[in-house]
Amino acid sequence: MSGLELISTAAKMAESKYTMDLNSPEIKKIIKIVEDFLKTNKLICYGGTAINNILPKKDQFYTGDEFPDYDFYSNDAVNDAKKLANIYHEHGFINVLAKSGVHFGTYKVFVNYLPVADITQLDSLLYKNISEVAFIRKGIYYCTPDFLRMNMYLELSRPKGDVSRWEKVYSRLELLNKNYPIKHTDCLIRNVDNLKYFDTIVKCFNSNKCVFFGGKALNIYSKYDDKLNNSRSIIDVFHENPMNCITKLKKLIPEINYIKDNGIHEIFPPHYILKINSDVVAIIYEPIACYSYISIKYKNKVYKIASIFTLLSMYFMFMYVDKCTIYNTNRLMCIASIIYDINEKNFGKGIFKSIPINCYGEMRTLEIIMDEKSEMFKKLKDKKDSKEYELWFLKYDPSESNKSKYKYKSKSKSKSKSKSKSTKTLKKKGGSNSKCIIYYIHSDTCGHCLDFNPTWDELEKDYSDKHIMKKINIENMPSHIQTNTVPYIVAQKNNKLIDFTDKRTPSNLIQFLDNL
Repeated sequence: MSGLELISTAAKMAESKYTMDLNSPEIKKIIKIVEDFLKTNKLICYGGTAINNILPKKDQFYTGDEFPDYDFYSNDAVNDAKKLANIYHEHGFINVLAKSGVHFGTYKVFVNYLPVADITQLDSLLYKNISEVAFIRKGIYYCTPDFLRMNMYLELSRPKGDVSRWEKVYSRLELLNKNYPIKHTDCLIRNVDNLKYFDTIVKCFNSNKCVFFGGKALNIYSKYDDKLNNSRSIIDVFHENPMNCITKLKKLIPEINYIKDNGIHEIFPPHYILKINSDVVAIIYEPIACYSYISIKYKNKVYKIASIFTLLSMYFMFMYVDKCTIYNTNRLMCIASIIYDINEKNFGKGIFKSIPINCYGEMRTLEIIMDEKSEMFKKLKDKKDSKEYELWFLKYDPSESNKSKYKYKSKSKSKSKSKSKSTKTLKKKGGSNSKCIIYYIHSDTCGHCLDFNPTWDELEKDYSDKHIMKKINIENMPSHIQTNTVPYIVAQKNNKLIDFTDKRTPSNLIQFLDNL
């Protein structure tokens, strides 16, 4: 066995030995709480866990040994993040934090340093549309295969994004497509070539270097499937300066007019719907990312045509943003199915020989996002109690609101010390001179213990007159105490051990110590 093979084997053995124990009571409790939260609030899961959980067992890619990573949509994400954090705190988890993610509108909840939830704010109409058709498995709502598929095609259409994920994304996409093929009914695309100015508009857009993904793009792709021959219809394009295109087009077609739709933040691009009288003839989309495309020669002219991945991501998105009044739902799915088949049949050949890496539009890099957040912080730093600041810079620790409550109880305890001393003296006279011993078993490498240590220090100050408070490393644990988990609290009274089994909140600990 080579050195590399030895290292690889050792790494796998170490990973297997020291991986997280998902069967531990604490981990089971963490998972159950987030799953109950999803069920109760009918929030909608997406991402890897969603794909895995709607697949048949034989095709699921998670083995059950991984800590589940729940990504879900909400129409009130910031408050749902705080609500979930509060629930964990109420169940006795000491280290709980809800905080804003990198992207505006995303929030993460951590419990004992574990990321238990990623919550994403979604436009209310889009959220409603997704929830109405959601899959439900064991009481949890999941995005439909079409929406999950759309997200994956979107990721594959962005070569300036995180391309290290492409292999994983594509393998999951294949499993999803195998088990949930694109559904449609009649796939006869009727001739809609009734646009008087089709060629004029195409010529103008092409001279302005637009990227085509509807109408003309489908017309060009019809070379690979004649069912697209009659697809000359609404002309969809990407362009970074839509008004420039519209101005030039109006010189050619004076009667053209437009309305602007602002789209959905970071999900669906702003766009300009161009009309002649009441007929929609074209839509110009302002890119919100860098979309992949190919350059193709067609009838002696070169066109920039959206890649198959870009086409599919946009067509699936149309299904959920109420654009179907313009496009017709079944026609969208029919075209998506044809495009998918074209890609499958020709993958690795001709223009499909490689994955396109040329892209059009500006990608919001991490640097751009952080610059934007920095500017917002400067703007809002003196308004930290405002809703807007919370939406951008949430950092919510549910234990903070309990600190003042705990300090108040500590002061009350101090005031009663003189009374406790007199009671203790009477007990001594009665012949009982023994105190309870409170053992706190900990480990220097335990994150939960490090979180609990300040609470223990406060308790030790307040109760050192009433009890013998002992903090002991698990390696030096007395033989009569048996535990494999830390932090562990147990009281010894009259030679009997009394476990503290409640949630480790200050109020529960005070009650436990007072009642001994």
